[in-house]
Amino acid sequence: MESHITLLDQHTVNLAVINNDLEQERVSVRQLQNEIEQEREANSHLRKVQSDLVRVRRALDEEKTVRNMREQQLREKETNFHGLQGTLAEEQQARLRLEEELRQARSAGTQLERSLENERLSSQSRREDVQVKEDTITEQLRLLQQEREQKRGPRGQTKELADSSGRGKEPANVYRGEN
Repeated sequence: MESHITLLDQHTVNLAVINNDLEQERVSVRQLQNEIEQEREANSHLRKVQSDLVRVRRALDEEKTVRNMREQQLREKETNFHGLQGTLAEEQQARLRLEEELRQARSAGTQLERSLENERLSSQSRREDVQVKEDTITEQLRLLQQEREQKRGPRGQTKELADSSGRGKEPANVYRGEN
């Protein structure tokens, strides 16, 4: 029986060792399960990070595309702006030329107006001179006619009328437009 007890003790010790080993294995398995869970969480986090990274890369690519489009638009606008500046400069030069031509035309118009006014005044003065001369001649003819009538008396009136109509002789001292 003693051998059975020893055997039983041996089995008990073995069983205790196995239980101890089993407990260590359980602890090991728990640690491994914890590590696996941590790995799963890490993998889940990694997938989320990778997903976020893909999303960020897409957003970055979209931003690059938008930036490139805006840069292209900016270049086009700069080109248009430079073209407009050139056109504006040409139009300003044309405007200056036209303003100078207008100034010259106004100056020429003013000079022409002065010249025409001077010509009008000169013509008016000449007309007035001619009128004065005509009035002087008419007055001299009237005075001459009156003087003839006084010298001849009532008999020579018919002959005098014929002379004044231009068919007779012209009096010698009649004014002929000479001063």
